[in-house]
Formats: sequence, C-alpha cells, structure tokens
Amino acid sequence: MSSAVAPTAPLLLWMHDPAEPIGIWLDIREDDQGLAVTGKLIRQTRRGEEAYALLKAGALNGLSIGFRPRQFERRAGGGRTLQDIDLVEISLVTIPASDPARVTSVKTAPAETPAAMGAATERRGPVTLEVKAPADAGNEGAVDARVAALEESAAGIDARLKSVEESVGNVAKSAAAIEQKLNRPGAVVEEKDAPKLEAKAFGGFLRSGREALAADEVKALRVSDDTAGGYLAPAEFAAEVIKGIVEFSPVRQAARVGSTASGSVILPKRTGRPTASWVGETEDRSETGSTYGQVEIPVHEMACYVDVSQKLLEDSAVNVEAEGQRKRTS
Repeated sequence: MSSAVAPTAPLLLWMHDPAEPIGIWLDIREDDQGLAVTGKLIRQTRRGEEAYALLKAGALNGLSIGFRPRQFERRAGGGRTLQDIDLVEISLVTIPASDPARVTSVKTAPAETPAAMGAATERRGPVTLEVKAPADAGNEGAVDARVAALEESAAGIDARLKSVEESVGNVAKSAAAIEQKLNRPGAVVEEKDAPKLEAKAFGGFLRSGREALAADEVKALRVSDDTAGGYLAPAEFAAEVIKGIVEFSPVRQAARVGSTASGSVILPKRTGRPTASWVGETEDRSETGSTYGQVEIPVHEMACYVDVSQKLLEDSAVNVEAEGQRKRTS
C-alpha cells in the first residue's frame, strides 16, 4: 500500500456512515506495525459523546477504513493485491475487518475555553484518540463485507420509502372519498352555535334565582302579564332555514364529480360491440370486433339572481347571503 497521504485528511466517521461524522484525524503516518493515526472526537455531537463513553468503558475499540483503489494487481487464485489507494475515511466500529486494528489510548485534551466555564467545559472538551492499524487492514474481504452492509442498508431504506408512499396514497384516497361525499346533493355540514342569551338567562334563573342574574339577562327573560305569574320559559330559536333538500339521488351512484376549464368534455365511447353465434364443433367461426367513437358533453352554467335588501343582510338571524348558490353543471 502506498504511504502517500491524500491531499485532504480522511473523515472520522461512526460505523462508516457519511451522515454521522464524529471528529477529525490530526495525524496519519506509517510505522513498523502499519498505519498509525491520531484523531480528535467532537463531543458536542451526539455520536461523538456516545463514542467517547463507549471507548472509555472498553465497549468499543475497533477501527475500519474506507478507500478507493487506484492501482492493483489481480491474483491468480482470485482477489486483488492493492498497490495504491485513496484513503477516504477511517471509522470507529464494533467489529473491525482486521482484528489488530484497535484504538490504543483515549485521553481528554485540556479545555481551550475561559476558566469561567469551569468543569462543564472541561468535561465536554475534545478527546484525542491514538490508534494503530496494520497495513493490510483494508483487505478485499473487508471491502466486500462493507459493501454488503451498505446494500442491506439501502434495501431497508427503499422498503421504508415504499411504506411511506403507500401511507401517503391511502391518505390521498381518503381525502378524495371525503370530498366526493361533500359534493353529493344534500350534503349538509352542521355548525354548533353558542347558547342564546334567553336560554342562558332562564337556566340561571332556575338554578340561582333572579338575584343572581345580570341586567341584560333579566331583560332577556319574558315576564307574564298576570301579577300572580312569573317568568316563562323562552321560545327556542334555531338559526336554520327549513328547506326541501335532496336526501337521496339515484343518479349520483352512476355519476362522478369532475372539474374542467373548457367549454366541453370529450370522452371515448364504444359504438359497437362484438357479437357471437352458435356454431358446431367443426364449423367456421365468423369474425367480429368492437367499434369506437367519441362523444362531446357540453358544459352549461346554472345560475339564479337573488334580490336581498341591505337591511335583511345586516339584521337577519340566519346567513341569507349563503342561500344563493352559483354552480356549473354538465
């Protein structure tokens, strides 16, 4: 393996994941045992803090490299002998491809921030790693194992994406079904109004008497003309206009609701269908087929003019403006 160092330092990653860098490598060199590197963990990252805790506890000390081969020779029995590579990244792993590739020491560097930050800064300061890996740590088997792991991860991501797409499709279908129901004739959306002042005043009178009512609530109560009488229950008023609506439309089952910006809609139509006749076992069969054409459905506008006075719009207890509707139908 070539001892030349790449123009840019390799990445310090967590488990070969390019989305999770956990530090930087400060020094890369070769000695009599192989490749020796010194790095620094960035403990401000979640993975960097986890890596430091695992390294200090001895639960993690493996090392693995990722590279691109630049020059190699193929062996007669299979495989390749690497002569020159680009060292892309060196990762902390639980099980290294080469067992001697291990972290040899972990130590905390002195904090570089002001002393006012105290022990909290020193506790989360940079961590220096000293690791040594033999020169043959990037063997062909290790590369194949990492490629297989990456392919398995990609397959899992693809499966999750398909699941998300199916969920989005189900939500879209549900929304379309709700919109279709709302477009049906006779669909009514109920709105709950706040209790009327008369009903509130009468309820308060029954619970606590007249003395507990406010002035406007007393005025809202109806008083009997008979001196021996008392307060009468107020009439119930519903801000809803009784209208004759279509509760069931047999045409709606065979129709569909659509939208268009043109003056007509052209649809394909079958004008002739295949025909068959009774034949014997050895008799000839007559040729038949279907014929097709198209039908143009013009789009018409249905509208009406409703004359409403300004006073009725302002003082009406119901929404008179919503009574007039303008709709395009085909």
